Amino acid sequence: MSKISDIAKTVGVSTATVSRAFNQHPYVNEALRKKILEVGQKMNYAPTISSLRRNFGIVFGNFKFGYYQRHLLYHLTNGILAKGYNLQIVNSNQLPFIHKNTYCGMFLLSNFSRMEELQKLGIPLMFVNYALDGFYSVTTDHKLSMEIAVSHLIKHGHRKIAFVRAKKGHWGSDLREKGYRETLSKYNIAFDPKLLAFYYKPDDIEKRLLKLVSAKATAVVVDGEENTPAVNYFLNKNHIRVPDDLSVICFEDEEHSQYTNPPYTAVKQDFGALGMVAASIMLQLISQKKNLQIATNTVIPGNSLVIRESVRTISDISS
Repeated sequence: MSKISDIAKTVGVSTATVSRAFNQHPYVNEALRKKILEVGQKMNYAPTISSLRRNFGIVFGNFKFGYYQRHLLYHLTNGILAKGYNLQIVNSNQLPFIHKNTYCGMFLLSNFSRMEELQKLGIPLMFVNYALDGFYSVTTDHKLSMEIAVSHLIKHGHRKIAFVRAKKGHWGSDLREKGYRETLSKYNIAFDPKLLAFYYKPDDIEKRLLKLVSAKATAVVVDGEENTPAVNYFLNKNHIRVPDDLSVICFEDEEHSQYTNPPYTAVKQDFGALGMVAASIMLQLISQKKNLQIATNTVIPGNSLVIRESVRTISDISS
Protein backbone atom coordinates (compact mmCIF):
# COMPACT_ATOMS: atom_id res chain seq x y z
CA MET A 1 0.00 0.00 0.00
CA SER A 2 1.43 3.36 -1.04
CA LYS A 3 2.42 6.00 1.47
CA ILE A 4 2.01 9.77 1.34
CA SER A 5 5.78 10.07 0.82
CA ASP A 6 5.50 7.95 -2.36
CA ILE A 7 2.92 10.34 -3.80
CA ALA A 8 5.06 13.37 -2.87
CA LYS A 9 8.09 11.86 -4.61
CA THR A 10 6.11 11.04 -7.77
CA VAL A 11 4.49 14.48 -8.04
CA GLY A 12 7.64 16.33 -6.96
CA VAL A 13 6.21 18.13 -3.93
CA SER A 14 6.60 17.93 -0.16
CA THR A 15 4.61 15.49 1.98
CA ALA A 16 3.04 18.55 3.67
CA THR A 17 1.65 19.69 0.32
CA VAL A 18 0.17 16.22 -0.33
CA SER A 19 -1.38 16.23 3.12
CA ARG A 20 -2.92 19.65 2.54
CA ALA A 21 -4.32 18.50 -0.81
CA PHE A 22 -6.09 15.52 0.74
CA ASN A 23 -7.38 17.70 3.57
CA GLN A 24 -8.83 20.24 1.08
CA HIS A 25 -6.61 23.04 2.36
CA PRO A 26 -7.61 26.32 0.62
CA TYR A 27 -4.03 27.33 -0.23
CA VAL A 28 -3.27 24.39 -2.54
CA ASN A 29 -3.52 25.23 -6.23
CA GLU A 30 -6.55 23.41 -7.69
CA ALA A 31 -4.62 21.99 -10.65
CA LEU A 32 -1.95 20.64 -8.29
CA ARG A 33 -4.59 19.22 -5.95
CA LYS A 34 -6.20 17.40 -8.88
CA LYS A 35 -2.85 15.95 -9.97
CA ILE A 36 -2.06 14.75 -6.42
CA LEU A 37 -5.46 13.07 -6.10
CA GLU A 38 -5.07 11.36 -9.48
CA VAL A 39 -1.62 10.05 -8.58
CA GLY A 40 -2.94 8.88 -5.22
CA GLN A 41 -5.70 6.92 -6.95
CA LYS A 42 -3.27 5.28 -9.38
CA MET A 43 -1.02 4.32 -6.45
CA ASN A 44 -4.02 2.94 -4.46
CA TYR A 45 -3.46 5.39 -1.64
CA ALA A 46 -6.41 5.55 0.79
CA PRO A 47 -6.40 8.42 3.33
CA THR A 48 -8.01 7.65 6.67
CA ILE A 49 -11.24 9.65 6.67
CA SER A 50 -11.26 9.99 10.47
CA SER A 51 -7.89 11.75 10.31
CA LEU A 52 -9.15 14.50 8.02
CA ARG A 53 -9.79 17.85 9.64
CA ARG A 54 -13.10 18.11 7.79
CA ASN A 55 -14.71 15.38 9.85
CA PHE A 56 -17.39 15.66 12.55
CA GLY A 57 -18.32 13.13 15.19
CA ILE A 58 -21.91 12.42 16.24
CA VAL A 59 -22.62 10.86 19.63
CA PHE A 60 -25.73 8.90 20.52
CA GLY A 61 -26.34 8.71 24.27
CA ASN A 62 -28.73 5.80 23.67
CA PHE A 63 -28.12 4.22 20.28
CA LYS A 64 -31.58 3.30 19.01
CA PHE A 65 -32.15 3.44 15.28
CA GLY A 66 -35.90 4.06 15.03
CA TYR A 67 -37.73 6.37 12.64
CA TYR A 68 -36.77 9.47 14.64
CA GLN A 69 -33.05 8.66 14.80
CA ARG A 70 -32.84 7.62 11.14
CA HIS A 71 -34.50 10.75 9.81
CA LEU A 72 -32.62 13.11 12.11
CA LEU A 73 -29.29 11.50 11.19
CA TYR A 74 -30.19 11.51 7.48
CA HIS A 75 -30.92 15.24 7.38
CA LEU A 76 -27.99 16.17 9.62
CA THR A 77 -25.66 14.14 7.41
CA ASN A 78 -27.05 15.83 4.29
CA GLY A 79 -26.45 19.23 5.87
CA ILE A 80 -22.83 18.35 6.65
CA LEU A 81 -22.06 16.67 3.32
CA ALA A 82 -23.52 19.64 1.44
CA LYS A 83 -20.85 21.81 3.10
CA GLY A 84 -18.03 19.47 2.04
CA TYR A 85 -17.52 17.78 5.42
CA ASN A 86 -17.89 14.20 6.68
CA LEU A 87 -19.73 12.69 9.65
CA GLN A 88 -18.81 9.68 11.76
CA ILE A 89 -20.94 7.95 14.40
CA VAL A 90 -19.14 7.70 17.74
CA ASN A 91 -19.98 5.34 20.57
CA SER A 92 -19.73 6.95 24.02
CA ASN A 93 -17.29 4.17 25.00
CA GLN A 94 -14.83 5.58 22.47
CA LEU A 95 -14.54 8.93 24.24
CA PRO A 96 -11.25 8.09 26.03
CA PHE A 97 -9.61 7.63 22.59
CA ILE A 98 -10.80 10.96 21.17
CA HIS A 99 -8.65 14.11 21.39
CA LYS A 100 -8.97 17.68 20.12
CA ASN A 101 -7.52 16.78 16.71
CA THR A 102 -9.78 13.79 16.06
CA TYR A 103 -12.77 15.88 14.98
CA CYS A 104 -13.32 19.53 14.16
CA GLY A 105 -16.61 19.39 16.10
CA MET A 106 -19.13 16.97 17.59
CA PHE A 107 -22.93 16.71 17.44
CA LEU A 108 -24.82 15.27 20.40
CA LEU A 109 -28.33 13.81 20.06
CA SER A 110 -29.06 13.51 23.79
CA ASN A 111 -27.61 14.17 27.22
CA PHE A 112 -25.49 11.52 28.91
CA SER A 113 -23.27 11.10 31.93
CA ARG A 114 -19.88 11.82 30.36
CA MET A 115 -20.35 15.41 29.25
CA GLU A 116 -17.31 16.64 31.20
CA GLU A 117 -15.05 14.40 29.11
CA LEU A 118 -16.39 15.97 25.93
CA GLN A 119 -16.01 19.52 27.23
CA LYS A 120 -12.34 18.88 28.03
CA LEU A 121 -11.67 18.16 24.34
CA GLY A 122 -11.84 21.89 23.62
CA ILE A 123 -13.75 21.48 20.33
CA PRO A 124 -17.19 22.87 19.35
CA LEU A 125 -20.07 20.78 20.71
CA MET A 126 -23.69 21.07 19.66
CA PHE A 127 -26.89 19.35 20.78
CA VAL A 128 -29.44 18.56 18.08
CA ASN A 129 -33.10 18.43 19.22
CA TYR A 130 -32.04 18.57 22.85
CA ALA A 131 -31.04 21.62 24.89
CA LEU A 132 -28.69 21.85 27.83
CA ASP A 133 -27.56 25.04 29.56
CA GLY A 134 -24.05 26.08 28.55
CA PHE A 135 -24.11 24.35 25.15
CA TYR A 136 -25.11 25.41 21.67
CA SER A 137 -28.20 23.58 20.48
CA VAL A 138 -30.80 23.50 17.70
CA THR A 139 -34.22 22.16 18.59
CA THR A 140 -37.75 21.77 17.29
CA ASP A 141 -40.42 23.80 19.09
CA HIS A 142 -41.82 20.82 21.01
CA LYS A 143 -44.29 22.93 22.97
CA LEU A 144 -45.75 24.22 19.72
CA SER A 145 -46.18 20.67 18.44
CA MET A 146 -48.70 19.94 21.20
CA GLU A 147 -50.44 23.28 20.76
CA ILE A 148 -51.04 22.32 17.13
CA ALA A 149 -52.37 18.85 18.00
CA VAL A 150 -54.58 19.84 20.94
CA SER A 151 -55.99 22.89 19.14
CA HIS A 152 -56.97 20.67 16.21
CA LEU A 153 -58.86 18.31 18.52
CA ILE A 154 -60.59 21.14 20.38
CA LYS A 155 -61.72 22.67 17.10
CA HIS A 156 -63.31 19.32 16.29
CA GLY A 157 -65.36 19.44 19.48
CA HIS A 158 -63.18 17.38 21.82
CA ARG A 159 -62.92 18.32 25.48
CA LYS A 160 -61.71 15.06 27.08
CA ILE A 161 -58.28 15.06 25.45
CA ALA A 162 -55.64 12.67 26.78
CA PHE A 163 -51.86 12.77 26.40
CA VAL A 164 -49.59 9.70 26.49
CA ARG A 165 -46.00 10.83 26.94
CA ALA A 166 -42.52 9.51 27.68
CA LYS A 167 -41.22 9.19 31.24
CA LYS A 168 -40.75 12.22 33.50
CA GLY A 169 -37.52 14.06 32.87
CA HIS A 170 -37.58 13.42 29.12
CA TRP A 171 -36.72 16.88 27.80
CA GLY A 172 -38.90 16.91 24.68
CA SER A 173 -41.89 15.28 26.39
CA ASP A 174 -41.69 17.75 29.28
CA LEU A 175 -42.05 20.61 26.80
CA ARG A 176 -44.89 18.84 25.00
CA GLU A 177 -46.74 18.41 28.28
CA LYS A 178 -46.32 22.13 28.89
CA GLY A 179 -47.87 22.81 25.48
CA TYR A 180 -50.70 20.38 26.27
CA ARG A 181 -51.57 22.08 29.56
CA GLU A 182 -51.26 25.61 28.20
CA THR A 183 -53.49 24.88 25.20
CA LEU A 184 -56.20 23.36 27.40
CA SER A 185 -56.04 26.46 29.60
CA LYS A 186 -56.22 28.75 26.57
CA TYR A 187 -59.58 27.18 25.67
CA ASN A 188 -60.78 27.20 29.30
CA ILE A 189 -60.61 23.42 29.63
CA ALA A 190 -59.55 22.19 33.07
CA PHE A 191 -56.53 19.89 33.17
CA ASP A 192 -57.55 16.38 34.29
CA PRO A 193 -54.64 14.34 35.70
CA LYS A 194 -56.53 11.14 34.81
CA LEU A 195 -56.00 12.00 31.16
CA LEU A 196 -52.19 12.25 31.42
CA ALA A 197 -50.31 8.95 31.15
CA PHE A 198 -46.62 8.00 31.06
CA TYR A 199 -44.95 5.11 29.23
CA TYR A 200 -41.46 3.70 29.70
CA LYS A 201 -41.48 1.22 26.80
CA PRO A 202 -43.89 0.62 23.90
CA ASP A 203 -45.58 -2.32 25.69
CA ASP A 204 -46.77 0.11 28.41
CA ILE A 205 -48.91 1.99 25.90
CA GLU A 206 -51.65 -0.66 25.80
CA LYS A 207 -52.50 -0.31 29.51
CA ARG A 208 -52.34 3.47 29.30
CA LEU A 209 -54.75 3.58 26.35
CA LEU A 210 -57.23 1.27 28.07
CA LYS A 211 -57.21 3.43 31.23
CA LEU A 212 -57.76 6.58 29.19
CA VAL A 213 -60.71 5.04 27.39
CA SER A 214 -62.14 4.03 30.78
CA ALA A 215 -61.69 7.67 31.87
CA LYS A 216 -64.00 8.65 28.98
CA ALA A 217 -61.31 10.30 26.83
CA THR A 218 -62.66 11.06 23.36
CA ALA A 219 -59.23 11.80 21.89
CA VAL A 220 -55.57 11.09 22.61
CA VAL A 221 -52.22 12.48 21.48
CA VAL A 222 -49.39 9.91 21.73
CA ASP A 223 -45.80 11.15 22.05
CA GLY A 224 -42.90 9.65 20.09
CA GLU A 225 -42.40 9.06 16.36
CA GLU A 226 -41.81 5.32 16.81
CA ASN A 227 -45.10 4.59 18.61
CA THR A 228 -47.62 4.72 15.76
CA PRO A 229 -47.45 0.95 14.98
CA ALA A 230 -47.88 0.04 18.67
CA VAL A 231 -50.85 2.39 19.12
CA ASN A 232 -52.53 1.03 15.99
CA TYR A 233 -51.95 -2.57 17.07
CA PHE A 234 -53.16 -2.16 20.65
CA LEU A 235 -56.32 -0.27 19.67
CA ASN A 236 -57.22 -2.92 17.11
CA LYS A 237 -56.41 -5.73 19.53
CA ASN A 238 -58.84 -4.27 22.08
CA HIS A 239 -61.55 -3.50 19.48
CA ILE A 240 -61.30 0.26 20.04
CA ARG A 241 -62.38 1.89 16.80
CA VAL A 242 -60.55 4.93 15.44
CA PRO A 243 -61.99 7.53 15.22
CA ASP A 244 -65.48 6.32 16.27
CA ASP A 245 -64.47 5.31 19.81
CA LEU A 246 -61.28 7.34 20.13
CA SER A 247 -59.71 10.04 17.96
CA VAL A 248 -55.93 9.70 17.67
CA ILE A 249 -53.04 12.02 16.80
CA CYS A 250 -49.50 10.63 16.79
CA PHE A 251 -46.15 12.10 15.83
CA GLU A 252 -45.38 11.55 12.19
CA ASP A 253 -43.81 8.27 11.17
CA GLU A 254 -44.62 8.34 7.47
CA GLU A 255 -43.46 4.74 7.13
CA HIS A 256 -46.49 3.73 9.21
CA SER A 257 -48.91 6.62 9.94
CA GLN A 258 -50.31 6.83 6.44
CA TYR A 259 -50.79 3.04 6.25
CA THR A 260 -52.68 2.43 9.50
CA ASN A 261 -56.40 1.72 9.40
CA PRO A 262 -57.58 4.44 9.27
CA PRO A 263 -54.52 6.56 8.32
CA TYR A 264 -53.49 8.59 11.38
CA THR A 265 -53.36 12.36 11.63
CA ALA A 266 -49.86 13.24 12.86
CA VAL A 267 -47.63 16.12 13.95
CA LYS A 268 -44.57 16.32 11.72
CA GLN A 269 -41.20 17.76 12.71
CA ASP A 270 -39.12 19.51 10.05
CA PHE A 271 -36.00 17.36 10.28
CA GLY A 272 -34.64 18.92 7.09
CA ALA A 273 -34.57 22.41 8.61
CA LEU A 274 -33.18 21.00 11.86
CA GLY A 275 -30.26 19.34 10.06
CA MET A 276 -29.42 22.30 7.82
CA VAL A 277 -29.54 24.87 10.64
CA ALA A 278 -27.44 22.65 12.92
CA ALA A 279 -24.82 22.23 10.18
CA SER A 280 -24.77 25.97 9.45
CA ILE A 281 -24.28 26.99 13.09
CA MET A 282 -21.62 24.33 13.66
CA LEU A 283 -19.62 25.67 10.71
CA GLN A 284 -19.82 29.15 12.23
CA LEU A 285 -18.47 27.71 15.48
CA ILE A 286 -15.48 25.97 13.92
CA SER A 287 -14.65 29.09 11.87
CA GLN A 288 -14.91 31.09 15.12
CA LYS A 289 -17.63 33.35 13.74
CA LYS A 290 -19.60 32.44 16.85
CA ASN A 291 -18.25 32.64 20.39
CA LEU A 292 -17.97 29.21 22.01
CA GLN A 293 -18.47 30.78 25.42
CA ILE A 294 -21.85 32.38 24.58
CA ALA A 295 -23.98 29.28 23.97
CA THR A 296 -27.56 29.67 22.73
CA ASN A 297 -30.45 27.45 21.72
CA THR A 298 -31.93 28.02 18.27
CA VAL A 299 -35.56 26.91 18.07
CA ILE A 300 -36.97 25.75 14.72
CA PRO A 301 -40.74 26.42 14.54
CA GLY A 302 -41.03 23.69 11.92
CA ASN A 303 -44.05 21.69 13.06
CA SER A 304 -47.01 20.94 10.84
CA LEU A 305 -50.12 18.79 11.11
CA VAL A 306 -50.60 16.05 8.52
CA ILE A 307 -54.39 15.65 8.48
CA ARG A 308 -55.67 12.18 7.69
CA GLU A 309 -58.69 10.21 8.95
CA SER A 310 -58.16 9.49 12.67
CA VAL A 311 -60.00 12.51 14.14
CA ARG A 312 -63.78 12.81 14.16
CA THR A 313 -65.91 15.89 14.82
CA ILE A 314 -68.15 15.42 17.85
CA SER A 315 -69.81 18.86 17.92
CA ASP A 316 -70.41 21.92 15.79
CA ILE A 317 -67.86 24.04 17.66
CA SER A 318 -65.87 25.98 15.09
CA SER A 319 -62.50 27.70 15.19
